[in-house]
Amino acid sequence: MISRKAANFIIRHLDAIDKAVSKRLMRKRPWFETALTSLLCDLLDGETQDEQNLEYSLEKLNKDLNEIDGLLDISFAIDTHEYNQNVEHYITQSDIGFILNFEDHLLQEESWSAAYLLQAKRLSPFKPEHPIRYNEKSGFNIDTEQMTRIYCLNKILGVNCIKYLLYCPRPSMLDNITEKKLSHLRNQTLENWTQFFDNIFWLEFYQKSELLEDSLAAGIFVNEIENLPTNLGNVHKSIFKICLPFSWFIVQHFFGSKFDEVKNFKCSNYDYRKEEMENTKWESIKWVHDIVSGKTEAIDKLVQKLSNIPEDKKFRFLPKHTISLTIRVGNEGDEILDW
Repeated sequence: MISRKAANFIIRHLDAIDKAVSKRLMRKRPWFETALTSLLCDLLDGETQDEQNLEYSLEKLNKDLNEIDGLLDISFAIDTHEYNQNVEHYITQSDIGFILNFEDHLLQEESWSAAYLLQAKRLSPFKPEHPIRYNEKSGFNIDTEQMTRIYCLNKILGVNCIKYLLYCPRPSMLDNITEKKLSHLRNQTLENWTQFFDNIFWLEFYQKSELLEDSLAAGIFVNEIENLPTNLGNVHKSIFKICLPFSWFIVQHFFGSKFDEVKNFKCSNYDYRKEEMENTKWESIKWVHDIVSGKTEAIDKLVQKLSNIPEDKKFRFLPKHTISLTIRVGNEGDEILDW
């Protein structure tokens, strides 16, 4: 767990990334999913982020985190995977592999890692005209066959690891009436806060967050595979139900118990928590983690599982890139001795 203040700083940084990506949907020719994903990868890569002029950079974030107690820092890295010819047709650059690591060098038993496959979806303008216009009725192109294949893949993997990554313009980028409508839809959903938060710490953090309205009025969202919102209005109406802003999706891993299913896979630096869960669940979580990490043995195992599916029913799912976001408490060798 991290402090409320640290969580606010992390949300602020990820929200700055959100703003930089989302404004590309407002161009005369809105960027395609592949281009938006490429930019997101650049902004989540510590080596390339400086090329973009973020209003709150990774350098500033780590400076603020360090001033809290000197123990916490955060880093991003992008791994580009090379696959053998046997699995090349399973790759798409629209998908992102995403790994979130929490390394606690003071209390090693608190360390964990969560892995996801994120399937990108871009909001379409309401009408094909210039200037580009979006409103609450602007929708996503839903591929029902793709959704069926994703359900199948989730079932094979045995853990809920595939999510939609929704690219939308931020409400502040839209006309005043649409912005007000989206705000009204969010407020309606959030009136009964206790319905969405599973512990008092997270509820209090939400109520006191310095970034509340601005960060919830986001452009990038993570959505469950089930009930993909049909339009932008439904995205904002679904916040904290089946949909979270990307920044809050990441931070809630540190407070929300609903992520326990996927975050109990320990970081590679430490032993896995095999003893704390059923063997079948542990094996599934480890398998997903290895797939997202690009490990050949895990991918070959999945390809074999898919061999009985007709070729025209298969789809691309392996990420060309995997984003690793690592949050560390302390440094190696800092562990607290058990007296």
